Amino acid sequence: MGMATLSFSSLNPLSSSFSSASSSSSTNHFLPKLSLTKQEISTLSGYNSKSKSRRKLLFQPTRLILHPVLLLSGFDKPLDTQTFLATISVLAAIALSLFLGLRGDPVPCDRCAGNGGTKCVFCDNGKMKQETGLIDCRVCKGAEAGNMSNTDSASGAPPFYEVDECRGVLRVYSDGSIWRSPNPSFNVPVEDDGSVLWKDVVFDPKHNLQLRLYKPASSSPSSAKLPIFYYIHGGGFCIGSRAWPNCQNYCFKLASELQAVVISPDYRLAPENRLPAAIEDGFMAVQWLQAQARAENPDAWLTDAADFSKVFISGDSAGGNIAHNLAVQLGAGSPDLAPVCVRGYVLLAPFFGGTVRSRSEAEGPKDAFLNLELIDRFWRLSIPIGDTTDHPLVNPFGPVSRNLEHASLDPILVVVGGSDLLKDRAEEYANKLKKWGNKTEYVEFEGQQHGFFTINPNSEPSKALMLIIKRFIAENSC
Repeated sequence: MGMATLSFSSLNPLSSSFSSASSSSSTNHFLPKLSLTKQEISTLSGYNSKSKSRRKLLFQPTRLILHPVLLLSGFDKPLDTQTFLATISVLAAIALSLFLGLRGDPVPCDRCAGNGGTKCVFCDNGKMKQETGLIDCRVCKGAEAGNMSNTDSASGAPPFYEVDECRGVLRVYSDGSIWRSPNPSFNVPVEDDGSVLWKDVVFDPKHNLQLRLYKPASSSPSSAKLPIFYYIHGGGFCIGSRAWPNCQNYCFKLASELQAVVISPDYRLAPENRLPAAIEDGFMAVQWLQAQARAENPDAWLTDAADFSKVFISGDSAGGNIAHNLAVQLGAGSPDLAPVCVRGYVLLAPFFGGTVRSRSEAEGPKDAFLNLELIDRFWRLSIPIGDTTDHPLVNPFGPVSRNLEHASLDPILVVVGGSDLLKDRAEEYANKLKKWGNKTEYVEFEGQQHGFFTINPNSEPSKALMLIIKRFIAENSC
């Protein structure tokens, strides 16, 4: 007598409660009715016959366990498949209603709401479902722990809140957690017309870092070997990838118009991996090329087309900073990379900084593509904790940086847009190196913003830049 007796009767769909007795209604919707014993009714009502007192009703859905056999018995007429499925659906709806009713109404949370999810409905123990990107929703966990509250019960302060955000693809929270979007910040189509072949290669198994190789489809083992051109992507050391469409499209153009083998490596990103991680990864990507040049069984896809004696290293924004630091580290002629020989460097709007503002930074437009607030944010997230933007990897001419006055460097081409807030630092960099006797060329594109060549690679300034890079390679390949 300890288990509820289950029977089934017809139910008017518009009725708000189950019938207390069997009905001969003509409706063919069959739903379960619980016929409870006196003992069960007493238990569920929360009435204690001994203490004669009411206690708060606490439903525990896990106790309502129905054996599958019971679902198939007790029907007044034969059960067809459609009716069976309808019954199961209604039971599931009732269970879900009880579940949500006990946990509170769905409440949008700071992270899930931005992806179309709501608390309790789309979250499964604090983790978003796979279709929304498997986002670790610790905000929901914190809200549950705080009894659906928006504040920490001990301090009264919000348990999690957004500290930094970068172009919609990186969010840093006050508890130290980090969210990264699986999608790029530049939603453009990949323009792959088949004229350039490409593939991915792991160059650092320890950190699972890959690089993407490109070469003209017209190249063959019998044709002349092509120069190698590194393109290191930008993103303030915090965002970006070799696989982002804007990066891939630019590499297609570089390989096709320069007639070169293009190598586009990834590197570890901040704030998970602050500097010098990105610089170290850039160096390892170049060492990978040296290993290929020395290998007894190298990758023929690369070695059949590439001339290891004509290597150029370029970088965009943060990638330009990496290219500079590689130039200083490797020195003129890159003797430590033999038989690989670096012939020159192309710094595209290099991402340099310093504690003293440049004029273009201080007076630049606030609505610039790379504005001052975003520049500061990138540095805040990427430099070693406790350091400033006078860090040697950030400011080439800072108070604790290496003195480059007597440094012997390979030829360097510095390119920047005239409306780029980084313009003054790039110009100062080129002028000082040239003054100290290094072969340095500075090119400024009037009116152009930061990254104009990847944002609109088919524009006239971008086409002009491609010709300048092509000339630079030709002049320094002899």
